[in-house]
Amino acid sequence: MIFVCALIPISCVAVSLSFGGNTAAAMLLQSLLYLALFGFVKRLGRARVLLAPICIISAALRFCSLFERCRDAVGEFGTAVLVLLCIAAAGFAAYNGASLIHSAPPLFFLTALLCIYIAAVSFADAEFKALPSASVFELISALVCPLSICLAFSRISSYSPEKRFVGGIMGAVVCAVLLLFPKAQAEFGLMCVPLVCFASALEFKAAASVILKPKGA
Repeated sequence: MIFVCALIPISCVAVSLSFGGNTAAAMLLQSLLYLALFGFVKRLGRARVLLAPICIISAALRFCSLFERCRDAVGEFGTAVLVLLCIAAAGFAAYNGASLIHSAPPLFFLTALLCIYIAAVSFADAEFKALPSASVFELISALVCPLSICLAFSRISSYSPEKRFVGGIMGAVVCAVLLLFPKAQAEFGLMCVPLVCFASALEFKAAASVILKPKGA
């Protein structure tokens, strides 16, 4: 589960970078805060009725970010097909919970290795670049996605707050490379597809647990 926690901030930053990156730092900080804070929430109580719509909206924003990221490279039709395939993959992973958990370690290490590569080839170009104005979709995703995925994880896991925070810090180290190096967005585009699938699957699984078991905690 610690690798799931590590992927939570990375997946949030990936959404921001796909929309332009203006809210990346804010999404990173929010995901770390929520990840640790929601570890103390053992039961969602009546608030669980809000979990399903929040998760569905968040997943939709993630797929919109993927469309925004890929449409210039593969065209709108090709990107639409890719998004549909990702929705199907996320649905399968949510249904098969074991595959979701088992995919976390290799996905984290692949992302970390990519960031090490980015750091190695871009070290001389480290800088904080000027960013365009954030779009409405980016601003909404900055509010919804960190909250949604951390609530989703709290719904399906009772992992301790301390271990959640350690996992979150692992992810934050990877995110620091993405925020520091200006070439990171182009290189990191390769990982956006599996990260969107992973995060959306986590949200789908939590939403399904509420819809199918409405009387559960």
